[in-house]
Amino acid sequence: MLSDGENDFFDPEVEESEKAVLSSVLYHFPEVESLVNIDSVNYDQFCSKAAKRILQAIKSTELVDGKYDFVSVLGSLKKICVNEGELEKCVDYLNNLSEDIHYFSVNKYLKVLQSNKIKRDLNQLASEISRKRLSVDNYLDVLEDWKNKFDEIITNSPNTNYIDADHAVKSFEELVSNSGKLGSSNFLKTQYYDVDKKIKALSGGQLIIIASRPGVGKTTFALNLIYNNFEYINKNSKEGKTIGVFSLEMTYSSLIAKLIAIDAKVELNQVQKLIDGTPITVVESRLIEKSKAKISNLNLLFCDESNITIGKIIATIKQWVKSYNLKLVIIDYLQLINVSDEKKNDFVNQYQKIGMISRSLKILSMEMNICIIALAQLNRKAEERRGAEKSPILSDLRESGSIEQDADVVMFLYEEKKEMEEESQQETEESDKSDSYQHLTMLKIAKNRHGPIGKIEFKFNKSLGVYKLFK
Repeated sequence: MLSDGENDFFDPEVEESEKAVLSSVLYHFPEVESLVNIDSVNYDQFCSKAAKRILQAIKSTELVDGKYDFVSVLGSLKKICVNEGELEKCVDYLNNLSEDIHYFSVNKYLKVLQSNKIKRDLNQLASEISRKRLSVDNYLDVLEDWKNKFDEIITNSPNTNYIDADHAVKSFEELVSNSGKLGSSNFLKTQYYDVDKKIKALSGGQLIIIASRPGVGKTTFALNLIYNNFEYINKNSKEGKTIGVFSLEMTYSSLIAKLIAIDAKVELNQVQKLIDGTPITVVESRLIEKSKAKISNLNLLFCDESNITIGKIIATIKQWVKSYNLKLVIIDYLQLINVSDEKKNDFVNQYQKIGMISRSLKILSMEMNICIIALAQLNRKAEERRGAEKSPILSDLRESGSIEQDADVVMFLYEEKKEMEEESQQETEESDKSDSYQHLTMLKIAKNRHGPIGKIEFKFNKSLGVYKLFK
């Protein structure tokens, strides 16, 4: 039996989530069916009377070719509503449900409703407790009754922190079935075969650290990861994945210039001439314009607030997850993040601060089921070593203890001081000057929860900002 005595809305987030859940089920049921069990969506999770009626109408309507038909749901609604006034409100609500909804986030919308249901139940219990008068004769029985009600609220909560073995195996099978698909809906990849083979791609729940000394090219390497996924973050692509970037050191305009150079294969200094008003060749200008149009059509988000706090980063990422099909976040770089706007920074040392930040990012990656790549600075110890021991090690990370503990993968970028092979010289002779790769850069995987560690060689064209696997 549906209650008609509740207030319609008291929280904008709850209202938005109710509409999102109903829109997802009504307009995208074939896709949503694999994400959530419709039977687990209960009337008492909703606050709006109209939303409850519409859910009741949907559940009482038969599927047509595996989908819900709007007209059929409307017909069911007319049968359920008790009077014309209620029907008018419900039809108006139904007509305002948008088809253009991020249905892939339906579980996140449901969690909002589930959490709100728990809050309402607890408030109701608290109200009952505050009104009840206890006596010597009945207080033990009353306390036991309250305890049972509290346990029931928690026990019946669908927002549990565990799953059974059957669901765990199904989740594993889904990962296996998607592992060979470059465009898998679950995650993006670096698109460097040797790297993906070791770290098992940029899957949700991972915190990945990419660290180097200043000037080696970690920001440019991260931009190459974005460039490698242009196909999958294109606004016209089927899945429309999204990448978000926090840049605490460079403006988004500078990052766009670097991306244009990488994509157009035009030297960065030539791209920057446009900003200075210096003429460039007609060919370069055409390549840059083509690249600008391509980048404009990407699901790519930027935040270049230099004094940003970890709290604001978390809030922004949660908003992105809510509004976009966010799969990857890149933060440049870790040690520049503040703990808070206030004086809290003064009461914690740098080691504690980085520990708080890295732990928060790891928890966030798991909670939002996204991959977070945080760039980081190495200290000078690696430069002071000589010979074979010169490659970076985990202890070279500034404030490394917490980062090592929280990160799933830690990778180091550093330059290898040796000449390129004969085949590279031959390639250079046969190609344009802009295609020459004069720097050998090593990517050392120093920690990897999901596979082996090891070194991978890259050719790095500094003038273009392009990384290629060295073969």
